[in-house]
Amino acid sequence: MHALITPLLVMYSVGTLRESEIRWAKKKWLVVAGIIYMTGLIVLEFSTEVIGLELEVVKEFGVVSYSNVEEATGPPIMVLLVTVIPIVASAILWKKTKWPVFFISAVVMTIGSAVPINIKSGAVTNAFELFLIFTLVWTKRRLLEKQLYVK
Repeated sequence: MHALITPLLVMYSVGTLRESEIRWAKKKWLVVAGIIYMTGLIVLEFSTEVIGLELEVVKEFGVVSYSNVEEATGPPIMVLLVTVIPIVASAILWKKTKWPVFFISAVVMTIGSAVPINIKSGAVTNAFELFLIFTLVWTKRRLLEKQLYVK
């Protein structure tokens, strides 16, 4: 699921730029480039992480989850490549619309995923993801409201 859903942030980012009335973002090439980039990330994740994946059941704090049998050998490349797009798009959006929320959440999510936090629960990462999702919805609502006022 992670390999399919996370790259969709690329198209969300493209969509926010298009909805913010940026002229060059309305061009078809941006959508095509976004789809190609997103598809490439999905293929990358499946070919490097999903194929051959062996899972084991992990019970932590009374919660059952599944984890990779092998330890991670480095940073998650696909996630790093996905993260670039929302950060860049949200910075452009912030400059155009004076709305920093998307940018702040993209940066907080990146830092929260990259910096090890000494807590014995994976819920911290989930909290960062929940914060990101909340701000994505908030940003979308904000853009829709602006469109209603303009029309």
